[in-house]
Amino acid sequence: KSGAGAGDAVKLERHAEGLTLILQTRSFFAPGSDILRPEALTLLPDVVDVLKKTKQRLRVEGHTDDMPIHNAFFASNWELSTARALAVLHFLTRNNIAPARLSVAGMAEHQPLRPNTTREGRSRNRRVEIVILSDKPSFWSGMKKKANESPGWQPLISNDQVAPVPVPSGPAQEEASHAAP
Repeated sequence: KSGAGAGDAVKLERHAEGLTLILQTRSFFAPGSDILRPEALTLLPDVVDVLKKTKQRLRVEGHTDDMPIHNAFFASNWELSTARALAVLHFLTRNNIAPARLSVAGMAEHQPLRPNTTREGRSRNRRVEIVILSDKPSFWSGMKKKANESPGWQPLISNDQVAPVPVPSGPAQEEASHAAP
């Protein structure tokens, strides 16, 4: 359904956390910018249509290559990657994707798809990903308690909610509260 070049601009991959729409930033942003290009504004409505077909939570992640950024707007790739993810997130909310479903993350250059040793590798690493999250993060599946295992922190988490941590009382707690910093 997308326009010309959409095959290169938007890709879909399956991961442990869910499905990921990969938006190559060369199609979406000018170098060093967080302003969506006109081409992006023609492709993103199709992405919104796909996202409206699910009620899953979404994480919008910005990624860069490892080249240091040199402009007056962004101090580092952390800021640039986060600003690009926010630009896509704002487009989604303006197009009726519920804000309660969304989160944003700036990854900078720290999760490359390809080595940053070539121009093509750096180009592939500059992207925004929209992760359509599974109901629970994949790490929950490995949290079955073994018969002889101490419960540790696991009972604090139930149905994706964090329970309040009980405050110990007694002489040890009193000594700790009176100890010098």
